[in-house]
Amino acid sequence: MRQDGEYLKYPVTIKKKVWAKASAISGHPHDIWRRDKHGNPIHWQEYGNENSRYGWKILNIHPDNNAPADINYLHPVHHTVTNI
Repeated sequence: MRQDGEYLKYPVTIKKKVWAKASAISGHPHDIWRRDKHGNPIHWQEYGNENSRYGWKILNIHPDNNAPADINYLHPVHHTVTNI
């Protein structure tokens, strides 16, 4: 289930910077397809879609999860991933 509050808290500028941290997939448009650190394929347009096979989210690994968004602590991950 999509939880809009969590997924919509990041502006598109931050999402693009976080997206760029994921690995490009050879033979696929890099602005649409990537792989997270676990090797899961993720699709740009499926951000926040927990019903999609390619859904992804931004995981904040800062010890204080309520801290302001620092790009160094934000990572793109498949929606099923709970930690890095």
